[in-house]
Amino acid sequence: MRNLLIAGWIMLAATAAAGCSGCAILANDRGVLSGTLVDEKALYAAEAADFGAEAAAEAAADSGLLKGAAAASAQSALDKAHAALVAARAAYAAGDAKTCEDRIGAVQALVADAWALMPKKKEG
Repeated sequence: MRNLLIAGWIMLAATAAAGCSGCAILANDRGVLSGTLVDEKALYAAEAADFGAEAAAEAAADSGLLKGAAAASAQSALDKAHAALVAARAAYAAGDAKTCEDRIGAVQALVADAWALMPKKKEG
């Protein structure tokens, strides 16, 4: 249970930090990333949110809190979040600010979807 709480706090902090979507903040008129530290921080925060949610889902499944259809739906959302994170990294490498920002937003939404499927306490 302690691991689930720790993973939850990590995921929430990372999701909040990723909310800045730094990719768009420092883009010029052509949508090319400026390659600043803020861009990297937004990606690191999205990555932490993704991995934190994965750890929380695993802990919830191991403890029996997440099972059945909810577990499958959470895993599907987390798989999509990871794919969006990979796409955000590729967009960053290519200098595509719009796609980077969109994919970071997708990571946030998918992680939130997965987190919503996880029970907050043991029933019974």
